[in-house]
Amino acid sequence: MSKGEGGEYAALVKMQLLSDVKSNRQRDSGEFSKTSVFLQAQDNQTDIQWSTGTTDVHLSSKEQSSSTAVPSVWKLIKLNAPEWPFALLGSVGAVLSGMESPIFALGLGHTFTLFYSSDVVKIKHQIQLLMLILAAIAVATVPICLLQHYFFTLMGERLVARIRLFMFRAILHNDVGWFDLEENSTGSLISILAADATVVRSALADRLSTFVQNISLTLTAFVIGFKFCWQLALVVTATFPILIASSISEHLFMKLLDGDYSKSYSRANSLAHEAITNIRTVAAFGSEDLITDRFVIELNHPNKQAVLYGHISGFGFGILQCFTFWSYALGLWYASLLIKQHDSSVEDILKTFLVLIFTANAVAEALSVAPDIVKGSHALGSIFGILERKSAIEANDPALLSLTEMKANIKFVNVTFKYPSRPDIAVLEDFNLQVMAGNTHALVGQSGSGKSSRKSLNQFHALCQNATIPN
Repeated sequence: MSKGEGGEYAALVKMQLLSDVKSNRQRDSGEFSKTSVFLQAQDNQTDIQWSTGTTDVHLSSKEQSSSTAVPSVWKLIKLNAPEWPFALLGSVGAVLSGMESPIFALGLGHTFTLFYSSDVVKIKHQIQLLMLILAAIAVATVPICLLQHYFFTLMGERLVARIRLFMFRAILHNDVGWFDLEENSTGSLISILAADATVVRSALADRLSTFVQNISLTLTAFVIGFKFCWQLALVVTATFPILIASSISEHLFMKLLDGDYSKSYSRANSLAHEAITNIRTVAAFGSEDLITDRFVIELNHPNKQAVLYGHISGFGFGILQCFTFWSYALGLWYASLLIKQHDSSVEDILKTFLVLIFTANAVAEALSVAPDIVKGSHALGSIFGILERKSAIEANDPALLSLTEMKANIKFVNVTFKYPSRPDIAVLEDFNLQVMAGNTHALVGQSGSGKSSRKSLNQFHALCQNATIPN
């Protein structure tokens, strides 16, 4: 049988791979219809039978769930309602933290103008005063940042703990058939509980902290800038979008240059894993050189990708730097006109220019975490998809019939059953069975004949699909 790649064993392996690919494609686009179950109580005896199904239910695959709309952040706000006092305290720290950068730039601009004075005593006195002020600001920064980050972190961590608890309850509440889906495997659910629930913190706590800090930062800078030289403040403010967009784009280009090649190397890793796992088969076919050549080919893709990303990042970084310096040049050129026409003093112009430039860079630095915040927002889809899912078999529904004593007949009539994860494989087809109460029957058959499936159907762990039952 072992005749290299043309042998019968190799043919069986290829057929199995083709069957798996076909099964995966059909599973991704599959849909099934679920049948409803009716309980009829008569005296002290109940007949349990499978009835016709008319309701179509579409399976939610990874591709479908990823394309769903991101839930509103108001749902998170409701979940985080008990921690809003912490948000208020954190907002106080964020407001004070936002005011620090413009005040520092104001002191720096005042320092530059002092060196133009000819009075040495005045320079020394003013510099000492500024040193004390900046030292006080530096000391105050510690409790201010602690106030901001401690309470927003506490708010976010409590939200994460609450979401994990609700998700764990929701997962345990789902029907058994839901766990047969590939996207609901143990590893996937653990990943959602561990990773997605943590990332969600950035969708609310980090977003709120950044928003409040940027509002305080911008308002403080505009008040200072328009107070000293409103003409220059208008010109620099007009270039704010360019400065902020350039700074954010520079961060993104640097991340692109560093690169996340995990996806690029995934095929090579998968090939190596399969080869090592099936090393006996590889050795039996003498395919070591073939596997090595394929592995080298897979490694060439990330190498080409890295070179391309390097060129794109370098070109984009240079263009953005050009825009940034053009904005600086425009502001300084207009400042020279104001000084020449005696519309403003050098001191006021330096203070205004430095405050607004520092503010633009600080806002861009804060907004550079936007991709992480967006990532947290997208994680809401998978989380609320689990929290809001209605189980196909609602075990805790109060409307269900509650029996103090269970004595029932079991009746299957022309039942066709397929697992949701394998909609192309019929486990039961036109199956009929009747067991009267008090009788004992044994289900005997080879592996895969559907013995456990019959038991699951009887225990309402799964529902019939595509059953054709005569009225």
